[in-house]
Amino acid sequence: MDALNQQLENLLTSLGLSEKEISVYLALSKLDKASVSAISQAAGLNRTSSYHVLDRLTSLGLVKLIKGKTKEYYKIEPYDKIIFLAQKNLRVTKKRFTIANSIMPQLKSLYEKSSKS
Repeated sequence: MDALNQQLENLLTSLGLSEKEISVYLALSKLDKASVSAISQAAGLNRTSSYHVLDRLTSLGLVKLIKGKTKEYYKIEPYDKIIFLAQKNLRVTKKRFTIANSIMPQLKSLYEKSSKS
C-alpha cells in the first residue's frame, strides 16, 4: 500500500469510518459509478455487507445512489464532502466537550464525597 492510500485510510478512520466502509469508499472511488456487485468484488466484501456499508456511506453524504431503469448504481459524491463530515465531527466533539466541562463540578463533588467515605 502506498503512502497516499495509507494517509487516506488514516483520515477516513479518524472521521469514524470502519474498515469495511473505507474499503468500499476506496473501491468505489476507483470505479466511479458501479453496481453493488462490482463494488463488493472490488472491496473484497460480500454483497449483503456492501449494501449495509453503502447505506451508511450514503447517510454520511459520501456516496450517492443512482436509480437506473433496471439497476441501481452508486457513485462517489464530490470529495469535498469529506470536509463536511470532518466539520460535523468537530461540532459533535465541541458539544461533547462543553457537556463534559459543564458536569465537571458535579463529578468532582461526587468524587470528593466518595473519597471521604
